[in-house]
Amino acid sequence: MPNPETFDELAVWNQVLTRMGEDPVTALTGDTVAHDVLGTNYRPIAQAALSRTSWRDATTKAALSKLTEVPAGRYAAKWQLPNDLIKILYVYPPLRYERQGQEILTDETSSIVLDYVRWVPEGDWPDHLREYVVNETLVKCVKGVTGKDPTRQQLAERDKSEREAFNDDSGQQPNFEHLPNPFIDCRG
Repeated sequence: MPNPETFDELAVWNQVLTRMGEDPVTALTGDTVAHDVLGTNYRPIAQAALSRTSWRDATTKAALSKLTEVPAGRYAAKWQLPNDLIKILYVYPPLRYERQGQEILTDETSSIVLDYVRWVPEGDWPDHLREYVVNETLVKCVKGVTGKDPTRQQLAERDKSEREAFNDDSGQQPNFEHLPNPFIDCRG
């Protein structure tokens, strides 16, 4: 696993650029084509990759904080979503809710627990996730940076890293205890 102190967004950019055959950059800001393309596309690509599945290192639970402001309309309460939220997986207790920005509106007034996919700093990514995000970013950004379509080898590397990431992650132990489920709980 990369060192969290040295592996960051810039390190991902530079892995992508060197695999394209381009020179690495020294900062995330600049006036090159690489800065424009990666600066615009990297974060959405990484967030989309993180939201593809319930990655063990990116899935967590949170008890939501109830906001004092009562929503207008059909719901009785507002709850604050976590700042690092990428994708909601499960809301407990099961209920009807509506997401508005960084808030959930619902009729539940006592407590809400959320299972969700969160943004994880690049330095905390396991190797399989890092490799997948680097290859995914390369394939999606190579034409914008170099003017050339991704090669068959680059596409094959992306597909291979994706399969390996899903496979490696599926072998990990869950990082939380699963919430009660009547369909599973009745099994003997």
